Amino acid sequence: MKKIKRFFYWVVKFFEKKTRKQKIIFSLALLGGIIFSYFIISFISISQSEIYLFRLRNSINHEQLCHEECRLRRNFWRQEIINSLKQGNNQLNRKIKKYFLTESESREFKKELLEIIQEVDNQAEYLLDYLKSSQTDSEIKTAIVVYLIKNNKDINFYFSLLVGNYAIAIKEEVLRVISNLKNKKQLFTIKQLNWIEEIIFSQDIDDHFCSSLVLLLGDYYDLFPQETKILLDKIYQSQSEIDQISRFFAADLLTSKTGRQDWPEPPIKDQDWGDYFNN
Repeated sequence: MKKIKRFFYWVVKFFEKKTRKQKIIFSLALLGGIIFSYFIISFISISQSEIYLFRLRNSINHEQLCHEECRLRRNFWRQEIINSLKQGNNQLNRKIKKYFLTESESREFKKELLEIIQEVDNQAEYLLDYLKSSQTDSEIKTAIVVYLIKNNKDINFYFSLLVGNYAIAIKEEVLRVISNLKNKKQLFTIKQLNWIEEIIFSQDIDDHFCSSLVLLLGDYYDLFPQETKILLDKIYQSQSEIDQISRFFAADLLTSKTGRQDWPEPPIKDQDWGDYFNN
C-alpha cells in the first residue's frame, strides 16, 4: 500500500515539473501503454484451442467448397477443441456457448458446434436456453432435442419439454420418442396423465398435436384403464374446447377399449381430414 502511495506521489510531483504540452504527451503515452498492455494480456490469455475454434468458424463461414486439405484442417482443429473441452477448458466452453447463443452465427457453424458438444458428451444447459429463445432455426432446435433425448433417458425430462414453452416442432419430436418407447409399463405413470390433460386443455394447443396426444392415451389405457377412460370421456364431451378430430380419436379409443357404442363418432368434413393428413 505504501508503494502505491509513493507511486502516485511521484506521478503528482512529476506532473508539477512539466509543461502543459509535456503533460499531454505523457498522458497519451501512459494511456497507450495501458491499452497495449491490455491487448497483450488478452492475447496471452487466449488458449490455442480458442484459436482453433476461431479458425474453424472462419473456415465454415467462408470456405463453402471444402476439399481434402480443408477437411483435414477442420478435422485437426475439431479434435484439438474436443480434447481441450474434455480436459475441462471452461474458457473455451464459455466461448462456444457465446457463439451458439448468438443469433447471427451461421446454421452450419452451430451444427458443427453441436457435433462437438455431442462428441464431448457435454450436457450443456445453454442448449435448453436456445430452445426457449426466440431464434427460429427449427433444424437446429430439432437437432438439439434429438441430442438431449438421446442423452437423457428420464421420461420426466421428456414431459418437461412437452409442458414447457417450446416450439410445436420440438414437442412433436419429443412425443414421437415417447410413443416409440419399448418399456412403457415401467415408465408410464398416472401423474403423466395429469400432464397430458393439462396440455390438451391448454388454450393455445395445436389441433394436430392435440390429436397425437389423444392417440398416445391408447397406450396409457392398457396400464391405467379407469383413469384414462375418464380423461378420454372428458375430451370427447368437450365439444367447444377440443377439435373434432381429437374427439373422433377419443371416441374410437373408448369404443375399441370398452366394446361399447356409447360414443358416436363426431362428423368430420373431408377437407378437415385432408388438412390433418397433410399436416
